[in-house]
Amino acid sequence: MSHRPEPFFSVPHDGAPARGRLLLISYHFPPGGSAGALRWQRLTDYAANEGWALDVVTLDPADLRRPDRTRLEGLPPGTRVFKIPGGKMLIDKVEQAIWNSGTRLLEALRRTVSEASPGDAGPATRSAPGRVQSIGREEILGLSWTPRVFVRSYYATLLLRRDRIWARKAAAVATHILAEGGHEAVVSCGPPHAGHLAGARAARRHRLPHVVDMRDPWSLVERMPEVVATPLYYRMARRLEASVVPDASLVVCNTQPARDALIQIYPAIVDRCITVMNGYDDEVMPSVPRGRRFLLAYAGSIYLDRDPRGLFRAAARLVRERNLSPEDFGIEFMGNAGTYNGLTLEELAGKEGLDGFVEVHPARPRAEAMQFLAGAAMLVSLPQDSHMAIPSKIFEYMCFDAWLLALSEEGSATHQLLSDSGADLVAPDDEQGMAEVIRRRFDEYADKGPPKHPALLPRCARAEQARLFFDALHQMLAESNLRVADSAAVEGSGLR
Repeated sequence: MSHRPEPFFSVPHDGAPARGRLLLISYHFPPGGSAGALRWQRLTDYAANEGWALDVVTLDPADLRRPDRTRLEGLPPGTRVFKIPGGKMLIDKVEQAIWNSGTRLLEALRRTVSEASPGDAGPATRSAPGRVQSIGREEILGLSWTPRVFVRSYYATLLLRRDRIWARKAAAVATHILAEGGHEAVVSCGPPHAGHLAGARAARRHRLPHVVDMRDPWSLVERMPEVVATPLYYRMARRLEASVVPDASLVVCNTQPARDALIQIYPAIVDRCITVMNGYDDEVMPSVPRGRRFLLAYAGSIYLDRDPRGLFRAAARLVRERNLSPEDFGIEFMGNAGTYNGLTLEELAGKEGLDGFVEVHPARPRAEAMQFLAGAAMLVSLPQDSHMAIPSKIFEYMCFDAWLLALSEEGSATHQLLSDSGADLVAPDDEQGMAEVIRRRFDEYADKGPPKHPALLPRCARAEQARLFFDALHQMLAESNLRVADSAAVEGSGLR
């Protein structure tokens, strides 16, 4: 890159001098609307409180499906955001053309079938349930080579290739930004974890400390989408991870189990590896009038291992026992939650006897999602077999006047976190336990109304988690500066 990069968004300084700048490389950041973008959207405020201004290198908003520019509002003075286009390749254009042609052909075929049987399009026009959406790590590592695994390896290679293309572009932009001077450290946040490659390269180039912030594990990720579920992915991820983590000045994990697992691989980082959870924000929750209907709500995506069928079966027990109607009880979803394993959630609910009790809303901006959650009597976290991860929605759920039902395995990060809270913890396969919890809360709601944030844990406040991060950053920088000073003194004394 020969020209000086310009931010696509910036907040002017308010006159208060910054102690220095941090450079953040994060694929997910506002105006991205993902949960991953929220972590550093919020931490940017705490950085400003510590006296740092941030330069952020992130994905070009033009590559986002639904950019939410309202999330740029409120970023602190001195923040600059730079955009990097996604790592598109020629093969992507070829595949897209093939996909578009195939889609047009399929639609033509469906129209032909429909016209031939106008009274009943029938099964020929419906999508059959697809193959499994995701596969767990242990199963992936035990796979032998088959034609399907070969195809997955092809797509895994393309995925990593795209990420590395983006990382190279990000490193180039970061290097130009750092050339302005005044930066104290480079922070990279993933996944996608290729951003850490960009952070390491830029930090080495300018001899700055590198902070690796892992929202989820890298080579230890516990579940992969089926299309890239191959042992090859894990081998490539471990090689890339090993090129970054051992040399990082500070490594941040999202949960204690993730930190413990990473230290098993890289024991030398034990003194510079910390846990910083996402946490909840100190914000006023929306006030929504609630009637007698007991609403159970979920906000987020239905993907990978988030199987809602056990919840449906448990809820159906209550509906049958009490002869309830949709005016008495309901389950609603908001987000990318239309289907699971090829069937709509309404279809899955119907199979369990919940016709009319389940409703799905499209993804909406965060403010509207908060309004949606505020109307629920119970908020649910669906099961996951990624035991080292805590869904970010858990922290948001804590802030509402609603019961929190977490379908989690004992020993998982989620179970450990909530074990001393007022949340209801039930194993994902314990349908009777789910039914008992829903029945008890249904009766309490009818008797007393909603509770006052029963699952709130003060230690999970984002302010507390930010303090852990920035205390560790201050200490790391102090030690780094001391080493530099000692090195300069030795060179000046002629002892080398």
